[in-house]
Amino acid sequence: MQIPFKAVAAAVALSQLLACSDSSDSAKGPDQATTYSASVIRTEFGIPHVKADDWGSLGYGYGYAYAQDNFCVTMREIVMASGRSAELMGEAEGDIERDLFFRYLNGTEEEFRANYVDTLPTEVQDLVQGFANGMNRYLRETGVENLPEGDAGCRNASWVYEIDDFGLWQHLRRIALGGSSDQGLVRAGLIAVTGPDAADTLQAVSAPALESLRAVGEALRPDDKGSNAILAGRDATQDGGSVLLGNPHQPWQGSGRWYEAHLTIPGEYDVAGASLQGLPFIGIGFTKDVAWTHTVDYASRFTLYELKLNPNNPLQYEYDGEWRDITSKTVSALVKTESGDMETREKTFYTSHYGMIIDLGGIDPLLSGWPLFNGNLLAIRDANLQTGIRSAGEFLKKAQAGNMAEYEAALTNIGNPVFHEFAADRHGDIFYGQVSAVPHVTTEKYKDCVIGLSALIADLSSNAIVSLDGSRSACEWGEDADSPPGTNLFGLSSRAIIRGGGTVGNSNNSYWLSNPNAPLTGFPLVMGWLGGENMQQFERTRITHLMIADRVAGGDEISPTPKFDASTMKELMYLKSRARRRDCTGRHTGDLRHLRRRAAGGHYRVAIGDTG
Repeated sequence: MQIPFKAVAAAVALSQLLACSDSSDSAKGPDQATTYSASVIRTEFGIPHVKADDWGSLGYGYGYAYAQDNFCVTMREIVMASGRSAELMGEAEGDIERDLFFRYLNGTEEEFRANYVDTLPTEVQDLVQGFANGMNRYLRETGVENLPEGDAGCRNASWVYEIDDFGLWQHLRRIALGGSSDQGLVRAGLIAVTGPDAADTLQAVSAPALESLRAVGEALRPDDKGSNAILAGRDATQDGGSVLLGNPHQPWQGSGRWYEAHLTIPGEYDVAGASLQGLPFIGIGFTKDVAWTHTVDYASRFTLYELKLNPNNPLQYEYDGEWRDITSKTVSALVKTESGDMETREKTFYTSHYGMIIDLGGIDPLLSGWPLFNGNLLAIRDANLQTGIRSAGEFLKKAQAGNMAEYEAALTNIGNPVFHEFAADRHGDIFYGQVSAVPHVTTEKYKDCVIGLSALIADLSSNAIVSLDGSRSACEWGEDADSPPGTNLFGLSSRAIIRGGGTVGNSNNSYWLSNPNAPLTGFPLVMGWLGGENMQQFERTRITHLMIADRVAGGDEISPTPKFDASTMKELMYLKSRARRRDCTGRHTGDLRHLRRRAAGGHYRVAIGDTG
């Protein structure tokens, strides 16, 4: 049964079996009118199942359904990413410094489209454009006066407007930069730069004076909350297939929580799962052939470069024996003051050929100023400047894979900003890979180029901040034959990977003990500064490996039958909760204390079957 698309919300309240479609709605794209046709069915718990015959229509239906549930959440994020928050929300609620930062980083709409959007496959552009237009239709039909109320709402808010794909792309890019340029400490350092000092600031310094850098590594470490993932392939399952546990930990409220959906283009794309708020594609999920998930990966997302300044010109730095200019660009943004007046604020940003100049005085006063205490300066190169744009295409391809070989081929784009990859297929094959955006800094280059102050910064921050010698072209990021063009990221061929039919477990540690029977070693330090090679792993990781080993051997309380199936994987997930229950004698029936004792001793390298 077909009903008008605009009647979806009322119809699904009556019956989850009613379909909805729109065969005539037209929305203006960047260049021309576009006609969309999509159907949406909501299941008992409100999960939207969106079906369309083309990518633009799929995005349109998904954007409309999503907006019905979360319009205000993503509208707020788009405003923050657009560089207009202080203009639209006012000086108190907005963030003028961040506005100026993103105005500089994204440039004009024309520049952004030419540098990023226009390089993407047509289906990706159509999907994002359709999603934006679907959100707009919801807004037109609902009216700003009827939007949700409360702290997470935006009823009658002055900052609500109809968006376009440019606004959505800026939102997607900002998400990808959350672990690098838009990470709090880094962003503050980029905004703090004010240009050359009027007076010479050279001074003596000793290593103890920079001890506050140790806090950087600690600030970037995860707490006891975090994502977990387990893979079990054909050699560790009861039926020779594969089982994947995805246990990603996202908040229950706000823009970081998951949104569940099922998206279909018949014969081309059919995937169910979850995405972060406002993303027009499934982030983690499954198809009839493949399932995948992620855990946060603590590799380096950027490097600093130490620039040797010209003592006669603080706007020049040495590069291969010659002087290069530091360029500047001033951007402006509007601010609505408490009186309601509009003011224009400006900020000048400075850039080397590596990237933006950064002032880390917020971490340690001795890393502040232009020049620094040693006459030099720091710049930053961010590996994720393009990832948020490339990621959409990669996630679409992953959901179109029919097996692990095709899934792995989708990863060559390196469109994953910060996650370990875990995937399994119906044939019993599994894939684990450290395939996020990582600067191409080999072990040899690290040894050659991390010297002087840079070496001190790396040492005191536990390598959370890697700084290279900016005076030599030999210290530029390198590339592999399969690095995505123009990125200087490590290609897929250089990554820590586990394939086959064995087991994998990871709980936000580095790659190296994702299978304790087959350690992954010999990879550059930038691929895992936290919990790296030959370092102790978190208790969460150690317990996970013990639980996997016990399950494969049939030595746990879950079942006497060895190995995994879907039921035992689910039971393993909730084993910790079950441990709190007591039997009629008051004894713990599933006590994990023995696992904690074993994990604390580091004795978790045990046989768990074929490692593939």
